[in-house]
Amino acid sequence: MPPKTSKKTDPKGGKAAPAKKKEGGGGGKAKKKKWSKGKVRDKLSNMVLFDQATYDKLYKEIISVKLITPSVVSERLKVRASLAKAGLDELHQKGLIKCVVKHGSQLKMPPDTAALASNKNSDRKPSQNRPKRAPDGHPGKKPWKKGKSRRPSAFRARRSDAFPKTVEVPAERLRELDTGASLLQPARAKTKEGKQRLAKRKTRFIERIERTARAELLNHQQTGFLEPDEGMSTQSIHQADICEAVDIASATKHFELDLPRFGPYRFNYTANGRHILLGGRKGHVSAFDWMTKDLKSEVNVMESVRDVQWLHVDTLFAVAQKRWLRIYDTAGTELHCLKALFDIKRLEFLTRHLLLVAASNTTFLHWLDVSVGKIRLMPLC
Repeated sequence: MPPKTSKKTDPKGGKAAPAKKKEGGGGGKAKKKKWSKGKVRDKLSNMVLFDQATYDKLYKEIISVKLITPSVVSERLKVRASLAKAGLDELHQKGLIKCVVKHGSQLKMPPDTAALASNKNSDRKPSQNRPKRAPDGHPGKKPWKKGKSRRPSAFRARRSDAFPKTVEVPAERLRELDTGASLLQPARAKTKEGKQRLAKRKTRFIERIERTARAELLNHQQTGFLEPDEGMSTQSIHQADICEAVDIASATKHFELDLPRFGPYRFNYTANGRHILLGGRKGHVSAFDWMTKDLKSEVNVMESVRDVQWLHVDTLFAVAQKRWLRIYDTAGTELHCLKALFDIKRLEFLTRHLLLVAASNTTFLHWLDVSVGKIRLMPLC
């Protein structure tokens, strides 16, 4: 017997309505939707060249638009953006439109009404105004010229010098600044690369010497010096005599310190010449601002002092005492005691290299790197 089937009933008591059959039959793949003719034309707008109809439409419809961009031309004519840009360039070359803004690929070109009116009133046909086209209908492009640069003129040509004439440098000054560049002999190199390398190096050294000598012509300042009369020694010249001979501005910088108790003294100025450091033979160490006469520190180390020296800042200084070299700050506090530097006589600081040079009685020359606190070199003198 066939199996019993349960009949569905309506909640109200009636029979249920029969189910509607699905359109398109049962299972299987769905049919592909067909494109309309207009959509196919929009999708296939991949023309590389203008056809005759599109080219005529470019001159009739596009020119009447108030604000033209490549996107507007591409949307109206259904062409590529590159082809739309080429059409705008052609209209711009003929004077039918005027370029207002050019930023990257965005060209905003409103039509030139005067040129458009003259084009309409001309007796010639539109076909006579068009450039020569390729066989496929594409407007011909200008032939590319070899060697033509597309860079702006500001980058293509060097700007002329306002002062083209070079100033002659004395040959004596060039010889004084020559540190051995003229002694290089590229011809004596064994390899070709070595000759070229030495020739470039020699040229670079000579140019550096010339630039240095030419820059010195602009420096009119000279270091101070004493020039005594004939038969007179500089040892007999006193500070009072110098103050009477110099100008008023320099004379106001003169000051006098009377320190007869702990001398004789060694002194040292900072790199900017503002602060002075004094060290007496009997242990007196003092630092102050000589312009305002403000005392920064004063201490007696209770030991003979051989020499004093400022470091790279005006808050640290070195004192060569009888036994060891010591580092102090402006408050008079001892920061370091360098026992490796024993019996030091003279001190000198190389600002550009951060090296403290010390000469001792034991015939040694010490080079102390103050940035890390290590002795870099200790040759025997």
